Amino acid sequence: MESKMAEGVLSMWGLVKGSDDEKQISAFYQMAVAPLMAAQTEEDALKQKKETAFNTKRDAFRAELMEEYKALVEKEQTPKSVAKEVGRMLWAKELERMKKEVDAEFSPTKKGKKKGSGKRRAVDEDNKHPDWTTNTEEDAKKDYEDPKNYATAEDLADKKCYEENACLYKKGDKTPAGHPTLTKGEILDKDLVKKTWRSCVRKGATFQDPKDKKRCLGAKIFKGGRYGSIYTSEQGIKGRVVYQCDGERVDNGYCKGCAAGKKNFFTLTYPKSKKGNDIRASEYLTISKQCGC
Repeated sequence: MESKMAEGVLSMWGLVKGSDDEKQISAFYQMAVAPLMAAQTEEDALKQKKETAFNTKRDAFRAELMEEYKALVEKEQTPKSVAKEVGRMLWAKELERMKKEVDAEFSPTKKGKKKGSGKRRAVDEDNKHPDWTTNTEEDAKKDYEDPKNYATAEDLADKKCYEENACLYKKGDKTPAGHPTLTKGEILDKDLVKKTWRSCVRKGATFQDPKDKKRCLGAKIFKGGRYGSIYTSEQGIKGRVVYQCDGERVDNGYCKGCAAGKKNFFTLTYPKSKKGNDIRASEYLTISKQCGC
């Protein structure tokens, strides 16, 4: 503990430790050494908690990133070199963000701090990761009341929604329009996360329709399925799930948007799923429940 003692306390300890007076040594221990040891124990425990929290976030992101990487390489026909570079950049960026998030999460709460003037103080006053949510979960659930939308039976019954990180504005960026407390165009002094509640519905079309010979054969990413759906999670296809594009065929079975990629929903397979390996995407999302009924 000597390295952590203040100069005056250390000088006193130099006199006391050479003494044979047990009472004097005990009194000094209670006054100076015991508090330092308690603080050290608390510091070590906090360090361990932060390390555990960071490792949990890191491992979860690594798993998610690997799913996205595999999807880029195997399903979206992106060259491996490009996908690898994208993954490397995302990894470095997310590790930095996670470290800041953990530090903020375990930082002591600042009490009695006088708030300064200016509108930018609304961004992360207490050193917490700022969230700006553009709507509510109830707003998102309204999608399940629209008969133009479709969902799985599981998601429709639960009106399943999820909160998505729609956009990240970095420190130094300009404040975007629509923020409830900040003025558009102000320079941010902290990172700002824009979040949005979304439903797990398929808007304006069913998940697939093999009988419709005019409907595009292309496969589109089902974002609600990847991030919130009860059904896709239960079926083991959450990380890769797609549905059939609802565009009109113009080029060899595809719409203009899907023509270049040529990702056929009815031949595309999931490497792993509840039914086994290399199962066709068309074997899932076979039933589309109409919302609002």
